[in-house]
Amino acid sequence: KVVLVDPRRTMTSDIADMHLAIAPDGDVALFTGLLAYLGQHNTLDRTYITAHTTGFGQAFFAASALDLAGVAAATGLGEDELVRFYSLFAATAKTVTVYSQGVNQSSSGTDKVNAIINCHLAT
Repeated sequence: KVVLVDPRRTMTSDIADMHLAIAPDGDVALFTGLLAYLGQHNTLDRTYITAHTTGFGQAFFAASALDLAGVAAATGLGEDELVRFYSLFAATAKTVTVYSQGVNQSSSGTDKVNAIINCHLAT
């Protein structure tokens, strides 16, 4: 499955299963919401989390503070789009997230990358 998360619709999105036209700087909310969704739907790899991560409880607690309506507001996406993306991520055994320099070169780049990595470590 291919999901393009990009505020612009490009030719690349034509081959995607889904295109998420997120609002600028909506990345943290999108992936924080994903982490909360994964926990709420029991799709976390708790064995891996326990053996190989630290601070997961705090990250999950922080992620759980933002509800779906809050994620929708922060990303400019509809709740139905979010649930579809989150369901697709949760149902896919192996997922790769690829991003361009814009993500990590913003003033909140560390937060954006951490939010993405947290979801991958958790699954």
